[in-house]
Amino acid sequence: MIPRARTLQIDGYCCHRRSPDAQRRRYQRSHLRLAHGPADRRGARTRLGRIHQLEDGFKIAFPGRPQVQNTTYTSQYGYTLPATVYSVTSGPQRFSVTAVDFRGIQQQAIAKACPKGPDTCQRRALTAVIGEGEWRNDVRGATLYALNTFINRGARITNITGDWQDLVDGMMVQLTNADQSRTFASISMHDNRLYVVEGTAPVRGYPPPIAFQQNFAVVDSQGNAIRYQRMYSNAYHGLGDYPVPSRAGQP
Repeated sequence: MIPRARTLQIDGYCCHRRSPDAQRRRYQRSHLRLAHGPADRRGARTRLGRIHQLEDGFKIAFPGRPQVQNTTYTSQYGYTLPATVYSVTSGPQRFSVTAVDFRGIQQQAIAKACPKGPDTCQRRALTAVIGEGEWRNDVRGATLYALNTFINRGARITNITGDWQDLVDGMMVQLTNADQSRTFASISMHDNRLYVVEGTAPVRGYPPPIAFQQNFAVVDSQGNAIRYQRMYSNAYHGLGDYPVPSRAGQP
């Protein structure tokens, strides 16, 4: 049996819409457990390294110093976008954040759809909705399309729930992998940047790695965590269809 101090509840995280104070207290309890680091079978704890990644707009605590890999990501409509993967392996546990930057997709789309220059683009009635080369559709569907990351691994998705963290819209995904380990992941998008946050651990001897996702937060250019007063949806606010909601504490 897993000791009580290592137990992490997996029900009611974020998706149960409690009051902000109750959610914050529960988040702090999970964060305190995580702050001591995941326990291995010998009861050892791994010191966490908090990462403030201003360039990619997030912060999170990893169980150790993460490796950083610059790579690319192919979007639903075939655009090649810059991406960065931050990852830590701690014994059989794996933790990672993949950040994909969609902010340059419009320029790519115009160059592809209008090779003779943006002034030569044919404007249709729906261009304002779908964008040149359907780049706006690509952004809108980015979180759902990211599920293919897990499907292509051969993992079995056991649960998908709509979710938000600090009132940023997203989803939570639970998976069983080929080696029977469990992955808890969150997928969200903010300021036209896609975030896939994953924690993987064996079924036995380790707590569910859900606290890793709960520790994730988007930040501004000064590294301050962002929490909104109303729901933020990148499909509307990130694309500029509606003004970005006020942050908590702002009038």
